[in-house]
Amino acid sequence: MTAVVAVGMGMTAVHYGLGRHIEVLPPEHISTVIKWDFVQSLPLGLAAMFTKISVFFFLRRLFLTTQTKWTWNWTLHFINAVNIAANLASASTVLPQCSPIKKLWDPTVPGSCWSPDTQRAIGIFQGGDLLAERKSLPAAPTNLQA
Repeated sequence: MTAVVAVGMGMTAVHYGLGRHIEVLPPEHISTVIKWDFVQSLPLGLAAMFTKISVFFFLRRLFLTTQTKWTWNWTLHFINAVNIAANLASASTVLPQCSPIKKLWDPTVPGSCWSPDTQRAIGIFQGGDLLAERKSLPAAPTNLQA
Protein backbone atom coordinates (compact mmCIF):
# COMPACT_ATOMS: atom_id res chain seq x y z
CA MET A 1 0.00 0.00 0.00
CA THR A 2 2.85 2.41 0.76
CA ALA A 3 4.29 1.72 -2.71
CA VAL A 4 0.96 2.71 -4.30
CA VAL A 5 0.95 5.94 -2.29
CA ALA A 6 4.57 6.65 -3.30
CA VAL A 7 3.84 5.98 -6.97
CA GLY A 8 0.86 8.32 -6.80
CA MET A 9 3.07 11.04 -5.34
CA GLY A 10 5.72 10.36 -7.96
CA MET A 11 3.12 10.60 -10.73
CA THR A 12 2.03 13.95 -9.31
CA ALA A 13 5.64 15.14 -9.45
CA VAL A 14 5.90 13.91 -13.05
CA HIS A 15 2.68 15.76 -13.89
CA TYR A 16 4.29 18.99 -12.68
CA GLY A 17 7.51 18.33 -14.60
CA LEU A 18 9.73 15.83 -12.75
CA GLY A 19 12.11 14.35 -15.30
CA ARG A 20 12.21 17.43 -17.54
CA HIS A 21 14.98 20.00 -17.64
CA ILE A 22 14.48 22.79 -15.14
CA GLU A 23 14.89 25.38 -17.90
CA VAL A 24 11.64 24.26 -19.58
CA LEU A 25 9.54 24.17 -16.39
CA PRO A 26 7.30 27.07 -15.49
CA PRO A 27 8.77 28.76 -12.39
CA GLU A 28 5.65 28.05 -10.31
CA HIS A 29 6.03 24.29 -10.95
CA ILE A 30 9.64 23.96 -9.79
CA SER A 31 8.92 24.05 -6.05
CA THR A 32 5.90 21.75 -6.54
CA VAL A 33 8.06 19.16 -8.33
CA ILE A 34 10.70 19.29 -5.59
CA LYS A 35 8.03 19.06 -2.87
CA TRP A 36 6.42 15.93 -4.31
CA ASP A 37 9.83 14.38 -4.91
CA PHE A 38 10.81 14.89 -1.27
CA VAL A 39 7.45 13.80 0.14
CA GLN A 40 7.34 10.59 -1.93
CA SER A 41 10.64 9.42 -0.48
CA LEU A 42 9.01 8.65 2.87
CA PRO A 43 6.42 6.08 1.67
CA LEU A 44 8.88 4.82 -0.94
CA GLY A 45 11.43 4.00 1.76
CA LEU A 46 8.79 2.30 3.86
CA ALA A 47 7.62 0.28 0.85
CA ALA A 48 11.18 -0.95 0.33
CA MET A 49 11.34 -1.94 4.01
CA PHE A 50 8.06 -3.87 3.82
CA THR A 51 9.28 -5.65 0.68
CA LYS A 52 12.45 -6.74 2.48
CA ILE A 53 10.39 -7.95 5.44
CA SER A 54 8.29 -10.09 3.10
CA VAL A 55 11.48 -11.56 1.57
CA PHE A 56 12.65 -12.27 5.13
CA PHE A 57 9.50 -14.31 5.84
CA PHE A 58 9.91 -16.17 2.54
CA LEU A 59 13.54 -17.05 3.29
CA ARG A 60 12.69 -18.02 6.85
CA ARG A 61 10.05 -20.43 5.59
CA LEU A 62 12.39 -21.75 2.90
CA PHE A 63 15.21 -22.55 5.33
CA LEU A 64 13.12 -23.97 8.19
CA THR A 65 13.69 -27.51 6.88
CA THR A 66 17.48 -27.29 6.67
CA GLN A 67 19.99 -28.71 9.12
CA THR A 68 21.19 -25.17 9.77
CA LYS A 69 17.75 -24.09 10.99
CA TRP A 70 18.91 -22.42 14.22
CA THR A 71 21.74 -20.50 12.52
CA TRP A 72 19.55 -19.40 9.64
CA ASN A 73 16.68 -18.42 11.89
CA TRP A 74 18.78 -16.10 14.04
CA THR A 75 20.81 -14.77 11.11
CA LEU A 76 17.64 -13.83 9.26
CA HIS A 77 16.10 -12.29 12.39
CA PHE A 78 19.24 -10.20 12.90
CA ILE A 79 19.30 -9.02 9.26
CA ASN A 80 15.59 -8.21 9.44
CA ALA A 81 15.99 -6.25 12.68
CA VAL A 82 18.86 -4.24 11.19
CA ASN A 83 16.76 -3.65 8.06
CA ILE A 84 13.81 -2.34 10.08
CA ALA A 85 15.95 -0.14 12.33
CA ALA A 86 17.95 1.35 9.45
CA ASN A 87 14.91 1.99 7.28
CA LEU A 88 12.96 3.61 10.11
CA ALA A 89 15.99 5.75 10.93
CA SER A 90 16.30 6.74 7.28
CA ALA A 91 12.59 7.49 6.97
CA SER A 92 12.70 9.64 10.09
CA THR A 93 15.44 11.83 8.57
CA VAL A 94 13.69 12.68 5.29
CA LEU A 95 11.37 15.50 6.25
CA PRO A 96 12.97 17.08 9.36
CA GLN A 97 16.09 18.14 7.41
CA CYS A 98 14.78 21.70 7.34
CA SER A 99 12.72 23.76 9.70
CA PRO A 100 10.10 24.61 8.57
CA ILE A 101 9.65 21.59 6.28
CA LYS A 102 8.57 23.87 3.42
CA LYS A 103 12.18 25.08 3.19
CA LEU A 104 13.09 21.68 1.66
CA TRP A 105 11.43 22.65 -1.61
CA ASP A 106 11.34 26.44 -1.32
CA PRO A 107 14.72 27.98 -0.48
CA THR A 108 13.16 31.45 -0.16
CA VAL A 109 11.35 30.43 3.04
CA PRO A 110 13.18 31.69 6.14
CA GLY A 111 14.50 28.93 8.37
CA SER A 112 17.41 26.54 8.69
CA CYS A 113 18.48 23.19 7.28
CA TRP A 114 20.98 20.56 8.34
CA SER A 115 24.51 21.10 7.17
CA PRO A 116 25.65 19.35 3.97
CA ASP A 117 28.08 17.29 6.10
CA THR A 118 25.19 15.93 8.19
CA GLN A 119 23.16 15.13 5.10
CA ARG A 120 26.20 13.43 3.52
CA ALA A 121 26.78 11.33 6.67
CA ILE A 122 23.15 10.17 6.64
CA GLY A 123 23.47 9.25 2.98
CA ILE A 124 26.64 7.25 3.64
CA PHE A 125 24.90 5.43 6.52
CA GLN A 126 21.94 4.57 4.29
CA GLY A 127 24.22 3.34 1.51
CA GLY A 128 26.38 1.33 3.91
CA ASP A 129 23.35 -0.33 5.45
CA LEU A 130 21.97 -1.22 2.03
CA LEU A 131 25.33 -2.65 0.96
CA ALA A 132 25.58 -4.73 4.15
CA GLU A 133 22.07 -6.12 3.63
CA ARG A 134 22.73 -6.97 -0.01
CA LYS A 135 26.03 -8.69 0.76
CA SER A 136 24.95 -10.59 3.88
CA LEU A 137 22.34 -12.93 2.39
CA PRO A 138 24.40 -14.25 -0.54
CA ALA A 139 27.34 -14.77 1.82
CA ALA A 140 25.24 -16.83 4.24
CA PRO A 141 25.47 -20.64 4.11
CA THR A 142 23.07 -22.24 1.69
CA ASN A 143 22.90 -25.81 2.87
CA LEU A 144 19.51 -26.81 1.45
CA GLN A 145 19.17 -30.41 2.57
CA ALA A 146 15.49 -31.16 2.89
